[in-house]
Amino acid sequence: MTKKVLFIETGSGFGGTGKYLFELLKRLDRTRFEPYVIYAEEAPNIEKIKVLGIHAQKLSLNIHPTSAPILNYLHLIFLFIIRVFWVKQ
Repeated sequence: MTKKVLFIETGSGFGGTGKYLFELLKRLDRTRFEPYVIYAEEAPNIEKIKVLGIHAQKLSLNIHPTSAPILNYLHLIFLFIIRVFWVKQ
């Protein structure tokens, strides 16, 4: 009986995590594990993963491009709050 494993690729899929995810999945014992991949962006490494026969599904967040600076700003505020209220206690 195989164990289902979900991998989430949130990067661009061109290098870094996408590359290492492909290498991991290429060597994964498919008799023991059944891998699934959710990814954010189409990229060469994602296509290589699909060629391996691994189920991969794009997850679209539907964020308007003009919202990106606002989200980055909110992320910085969140990190600041964590640093001030939790780390220094």
